[in-house]
Amino acid sequence: MVEWAFRRREAPILHTASEILTFTLEHDTNAVRHHILKEHDADATTLLAEMIGIQGLTDNTGLASHLSDSIRHLLDIPHESEVSYDPQCVRLS
Repeated sequence: MVEWAFRRREAPILHTASEILTFTLEHDTNAVRHHILKEHDADATTLLAEMIGIQGLTDNTGLASHLSDSIRHLLDIPHESEVSYDPQCVRLS
């Protein structure tokens, strides 16, 4: 649903999708990371690419800031104490 919303250009839809993504990242960041890796392996446009694309196109500084916080959250190194931490999911290639 978030990816569909990020392909839209209506501001209320983009803001709502950004909020949903934030709540999802707060709940289980590694699940979102895993989803992005699966999309990458399938040669599909990833959620991360959608986020970066919107950030580059929008004039809305609030939305761009919110997306940059989500990207930063995705790129943070997970702690070993996280419930869903799985070293096998970490890939270098």
